[in-house]
Amino acid sequence: MFWAYEREGKFRRGVYFSSGSAESFVLGAGERFLDWRVDTRVVPPKSTVSVAYRGVTLRVNPMPQDFGIFLTASSDGRAAVELFVDHAAGDTLLYLRVSRWERILRERLYPVSLQYTPPRPEWLTEALGASPAYGDDVLRTEERYLAGLVRDFRLRNGLSPLAWDEAVARAAKGHSIDMLTNGFFAHVSPTNGTLADRLARVGVSDTVAGENISRGFDDALEMHIAFLNSPGHRQNVAFPKYTHLGTGMAGTYMTVDFIGR
Repeated sequence: MFWAYEREGKFRRGVYFSSGSAESFVLGAGERFLDWRVDTRVVPPKSTVSVAYRGVTLRVNPMPQDFGIFLTASSDGRAAVELFVDHAAGDTLLYLRVSRWERILRERLYPVSLQYTPPRPEWLTEALGASPAYGDDVLRTEERYLAGLVRDFRLRNGLSPLAWDEAVARAAKGHSIDMLTNGFFAHVSPTNGTLADRLARVGVSDTVAGENISRGFDDALEMHIAFLNSPGHRQNVAFPKYTHLGTGMAGTYMTVDFIGR
């Protein structure tokens, strides 16, 4: 479950809940945590993070730098701190997320090695268990979360926000389900054709349109930053002629369809 607080359409703070308790929080532009102020330029950390946590030594290796997602630790080592950086804006820090290490282990976003004295701690076994399958409510939350992050980016860059379009969202959802079900990752579906074909089936035609797709991330913030740090995907997010969007997620596949009216 994710809760977000916005002001004037711009993202300010968010909280992730798991099993009824807060597991991590996200800060948007202008917010502060320890020595970081969100919206300033940073030198992204690039080294392996090593911490002692609840009887276990965790060594967490960085992701490829191109994604713009960097991990470090709080000063006491008790929390993971992720920096979400916009390379095209001179390594500006867009968002900061502070999480329990259990979340980092469960998401499997970073390569991790573990060292502990047997037996394995129960909390670690739970964190390394099978990732929970996302229900429809969680998927809808991630879909709307990503749409909100697109709005946040456009407003902060002097662009008009995009209105939600339910028909476009159906087309996006259908494409994500198609990719998950049939095991492909592409803008052209072997069965459902091009973006124009899919939009026409939901009654949207004669419009400028574009599409971003993602897989492997199960969190909208990670998808959004990866899109911004990819020139072609960023162009869609920032294209001034778009007026509406719809998002659709299935598994870890996310489709974002943009149109202009």
